[in-house]
Amino acid sequence: MNNHTHQTQFHSSVVRYAPLIWLAGLSSVAYQLAALWSAIRSGGKIVRPNAMQIVVYSYCAVYATSIGIAAIEGADILRVLAALYNLSIWVSGAILLGTAGLTHHDSVRRSARMTLVVLFVLAVGSYFAFGSQGSVRLNSLLGFAINADALPENLAANTNLHMTSVDWSTLGLGSRVSVLAPYPTASGMLAVVLLALSAPASLTRSSALRYCIYIALAIVVCMLCASRAAVASAFLYCALLGLFYVARVSKSQSFKAAIVCLIIISVLLASSLLSEAISALWSTVNSSRSDSSSLRFMLYTRSVSSAWAEHPLLGFGIKERVSELAIPLGSHSTFFGAMYKTGLIGGLVVTLFFLLVTKTSFAAGFRSRCDYRSSLAAGCIAMLPLLIFEDLDSVPLVAYTFFLMIALVSRRSAIEQR
Repeated sequence: MNNHTHQTQFHSSVVRYAPLIWLAGLSSVAYQLAALWSAIRSGGKIVRPNAMQIVVYSYCAVYATSIGIAAIEGADILRVLAALYNLSIWVSGAILLGTAGLTHHDSVRRSARMTLVVLFVLAVGSYFAFGSQGSVRLNSLLGFAINADALPENLAANTNLHMTSVDWSTLGLGSRVSVLAPYPTASGMLAVVLLALSAPASLTRSSALRYCIYIALAIVVCMLCASRAAVASAFLYCALLGLFYVARVSKSQSFKAAIVCLIIISVLLASSLLSEAISALWSTVNSSRSDSSSLRFMLYTRSVSSAWAEHPLLGFGIKERVSELAIPLGSHSTFFGAMYKTGLIGGLVVTLFFLLVTKTSFAAGFRSRCDYRSSLAAGCIAMLPLLIFEDLDSVPLVAYTFFLMIALVSRRSAIEQR
């Protein structure tokens, strides 16, 4: 097998074997090593860096500088190791943006569908097996050999097998499912990314009907995770997928505009007719997770104000713990976490990354001749609101698949000329 053939199959194989990696307890290191291996095997096939890859490498440089300063100032060694682990995920993402664009989308789609089905089976099985037992954590294969709890917190979380979790609220489910990921919302994030990667190569009536099965599986997983953000992102993905499809198949600009206006009017009309029911449902959901919302708001406010007051330019580098909060400052948000860890400079770089992903994805969604690339573009956009409320660099598999998706959207020639 030559290097090019290896590259087109390697990343899809990583996605396919993700459940086995999780079972073995190797999620903490496997995806970084996979990205590194792809860089080594690609040789001269690494494409010239584009703007998005340069931005991600720039953030890595800023983050490394902040961590270095924190280490010199005497930060706790475990917190420094945890920060370096988070940094390794960003470095892996930058590598994927340069190598994963060569991946063949047919193999990626098959692997993503297989892993999504496994995720669904594990989620449903965990709910019925452990849903009444509260938070359930099992040992991975590696967990039987080492004491994972002695590792930094984020490494330990990706070494153990978290089946169910009970935290602020479970939306009446009893427990929140958290399979293939260290916590429930991460499982929901994974479902959204895998759903986008599972999209048909060409959207026909028959392929769309078959794809509805995978949409249903992903939404069920998001609901079992009791994650408002993941469920909303899944529906946002479906809406964008439909919008992009209508825009691409319509040759008349006036017809496109009419369709878009019709969709907007239909949404507004439905919202007005169902506003009372929607308001009641949202009030129920929001009140059931009110502690979660309050904690997040407090965490974000404290994180940004602390960074702005003490380390405005480069941030703290590491996530510090404070006695009154159960989780470290700078957690549960890629954006606010960047502001806390890397200050104003890192926050601006991450903002630029978000904007580039948005711009590239909308351009691909509306203009691409490839249905699959357009579907991936919808997935990239749908993930961005989730990343406002969750850490990208705390869930290696989600980061790996997300950057793989961006790479396939960004490298037009790699996916449309097959």
